[in-house]
Amino acid sequence: MKKTIVLSVLMFLTGTVAWAQQAQKISESEVTPKHVKDFQRQQSQASNAVWYRLNNNTFRVDFNDGDGDNVSILFSDKGSETHYYIPDGCHPAFVRDTIAHNPNFAGYSIDKLYVRKVKNNVTYQARVVKRKGFLWWKREVGAKLVNFEVAGKFIDATDE
Repeated sequence: MKKTIVLSVLMFLTGTVAWAQQAQKISESEVTPKHVKDFQRQQSQASNAVWYRLNNNTFRVDFNDGDGDNVSILFSDKGSETHYYIPDGCHPAFVRDTIAHNPNFAGYSIDKLYVRKVKNNVTYQARVVKRKGFLWWKREVGAKLVNFEVAGKFIDATDE
């Protein structure tokens, strides 16, 4: 019994550390001034902004826009990419149906769905995951990014 408890705690801590290393929370002063200025120009109504460093040249800011929606913007040397998150109960039917009935996504479920805007190109992007485990302790064993046109046509899927 003691071994089971110790093993469970170690697995939990390992999973927590791995998740925390994906994005490092930082203060706005640690972000490239150009990206901060771009963010303030693009989102003057933003509130509750939280910045993350994804790697040396890529930053993410999560915030609420003027309408109270959850939004993220990725800033890199190549430009910016905006994600407008869609709540679980509001996923379009074509996204749910494609994930549920396409054999390429068997065993996957929608983790996040957002409207993705890069320059003037607007698409839906779903992050789908496959999980294994039991009860509350399930870990990701696979993740894909699935892209759709706004009209509903499937574009592509890539492994994450």
